[in-house]
Formats: sequence, structure tokens, C-alpha cells
Amino acid sequence: MPKPKPKPKIKPISKFVSEALEQEFWATADTTEYFDWERARRVVFPNLKPSTTPISMRLPATRSPNSSALPTSRTFRTRA
Repeated sequence: MPKPKPKPKIKPISKFVSEALEQEFWATADTTEYFDWERARRVVFPNLKPSTTPISMRLPATRSPNSSALPTSRTFRTRA
């Protein structure tokens, strides 16, 4: 019977002086080195409400092969 792999040691998370530095860090960091995802739990936020603010997205034609289906969806609205 093969031995299970030893769990890697979880690194401590640094304190950041600004949100910009924290964003820069997490953009390149591997979260598996800082969190044990096997112990993660799903969290529900029952008091959050969906945003009603319209947003605009531009998708390149090469990235959206089903782009003609998007405007017919109830989730997406297009401008005339």
C-alpha cells in the first residue's frame, strides 16, 4: 500500500500595508501554500442582495463562439 503524501507546511500570511500590495501579492501567489483547502467550508451569505447596477462587457469575437446566444439570456441585456 503506497504511503500518503505528507501535507506541505502552510505558510503564514503577511500583513499588508495597502490593499494594492495585497492584490499584487495574491495575483501571483499560490493559495495552496497559504490555505489547507481540504479543511475549507462553503459559506453562505443570506443577507447579500444581487446588484441591480447594469454593467457593460466587451468580449472578443474569438473568445465568445456563442455570443449570439448571450443577448437572449435573461441575465444579459444589450443596449439598442
